[in-house]
Amino acid sequence: MQNQPRLSDLCEILQRVVMPRALQAGVAHIVLSPACWKAGMALPEGMTATHIALRGKPTKLRGQRPYGDTALFDALWRKDRLHSSRMPTLCFVAEGPLIYQIADYQLHCETGHAILMPPGIPYADGSHPFLDAAKSRHGKCVRLQMQPYHGGLFCWLTHNWFDDAGKPQHYEQSYSLRDSRVPDVLYQLMDEMQERQDNWEMICNGLLRLLLGTLHRELLHSPSIASGKVLLAPETEEPQHAIAKIERYIHQNLPRELTIETLSRRAAMSRTAFTVQFRARTGQSLVAYLTAVRLEKARDLLAKSDLAVEQVARAVGYTPDRLRMLFRQREGVPPSQYRQNCRRGGTK
Repeated sequence: MQNQPRLSDLCEILQRVVMPRALQAGVAHIVLSPACWKAGMALPEGMTATHIALRGKPTKLRGQRPYGDTALFDALWRKDRLHSSRMPTLCFVAEGPLIYQIADYQLHCETGHAILMPPGIPYADGSHPFLDAAKSRHGKCVRLQMQPYHGGLFCWLTHNWFDDAGKPQHYEQSYSLRDSRVPDVLYQLMDEMQERQDNWEMICNGLLRLLLGTLHRELLHSPSIASGKVLLAPETEEPQHAIAKIERYIHQNLPRELTIETLSRRAAMSRTAFTVQFRARTGQSLVAYLTAVRLEKARDLLAKSDLAVEQVARAVGYTPDRLRMLFRQREGVPPSQYRQNCRRGGTK
């Protein structure tokens, strides 16, 4: 291939293939990849899956930071040429056909398909022959892939093709966007696709458009660099900045299940590093912090709203029984009595 991928190529692919597909099919062309092979898994139209047994076991990656000071990957399956990421990964097939291995199965994709991989799921590490030789012996495939990192967003533009001798070739160019708004939208898209609550498809279609429109604008107007490096704002060089973002996320998402696994991945940290940094910033363990924040929100709702106790409990991420137990322990009265005391001007 004579012309190597450039930033203008990435913008052109977004405009020509990815964005029109999002307008036309929305999330119906995206598969949220399961953690392991499932017979009869729901796939977008035209996409098929093949089971393939893994040959090896994962090796934890410690201290390996292939992109500057950023650790994107947390485990490696050497025999299978797979790795897992701390962050979600979204891949668009800009030109197919393409074979993409995830865990113990392969997805056979066509132009316009997309794959959203949650954190912790192993997927192809880049050394796989993504081009489907059986379907496109003399063709090529093009992938646009994105992944958040600590302080920004990575985009990869990857070309696979066969040379004149029939040998598979691979070229990849990466771009780093600092302080991108895309990661927050990507996380919300993943959450909605996983939880599938009321109106999830409508919400996901809107989020997908927002994600791609924001990405295209940032590629055109925001600072970016290429070739496997990252742009870090001065404040994002400190782990404490990532913890501050997690604190904001917690306050905005109290009804969700907030575990140390999901929050540490969102911060792009190992569980151990996250635990240390979180306590250093807040002075509390994650469990104690969550309890304090949820109870404070519950107190506020009980004092200032007419929501039923069951509704208050759901709003802060507790079952009604759990909320009642905590109020008896911390306030000495059940939530209903706490509300009455507040409205009489007392505290107990």
